[in-house]
Amino acid sequence: KGSVSFTQKDEVILRRFVELTKSLFGLNATVSRAENKVAFARVQNVCLQAYVEALGMRWCNSDSKTVPQSVLQAPRNCVLSFLRTLLGLEGNIRSTSANKTTYDLTMASKTIIRQTQMLLLNEGVLATYSERQSCATNGAKIMRPYYRLQVSGSRNMVALRNVGLYEPRKDAILTCVVSKDSTERDWLPNQRQLVGAVMAEFQACGKP
Repeated sequence: KGSVSFTQKDEVILRRFVELTKSLFGLNATVSRAENKVAFARVQNVCLQAYVEALGMRWCNSDSKTVPQSVLQAPRNCVLSFLRTLLGLEGNIRSTSANKTTYDLTMASKTIIRQTQMLLLNEGVLATYSERQSCATNGAKIMRPYYRLQVSGSRNMVALRNVGLYEPRKDAILTCVVSKDSTERDWLPNQRQLVGAVMAEFQACGKP
């Protein structure tokens, strides 16, 4: 019924959402705080609903979400803005004591994970994709599949730095990544079995 909610622990980012809602659409968002002290902003407007629907946003469960067609067909700067926001607000970045930095994004939608993987590939970021079973985050306590996108390796992290992460704390970690010489090689993500089968066929033919 035209209700849009935005949940965020970071007060600065939450206020930014409220400011954008006002400046872009002339709408006043109501800020509330749940029992677990997580704040969320909510705006109720059927015209806003019709607008985002026209942009290709589907009102569906989390496992059915996709990247809107308006983003996939948009100029590069708009795609980068989408990636920066999605990766910054939904993903995690961490640095280890060995001075290695990794980024991962886990979502219930396989489609949006694979689409994001391709969008990152366009920016020179090679991300791996995997699937795992985990307990649902909606409180249902049922096991369901989740899909994980991971970026690692200094060269990939430097390429990801050119995309950026919306949340300042996470972007600061990414900014500190330094490109270094390593044994990293170019590779095709998620094609180990296919490449292995091709190599086995060559070996069976007696070719090096």
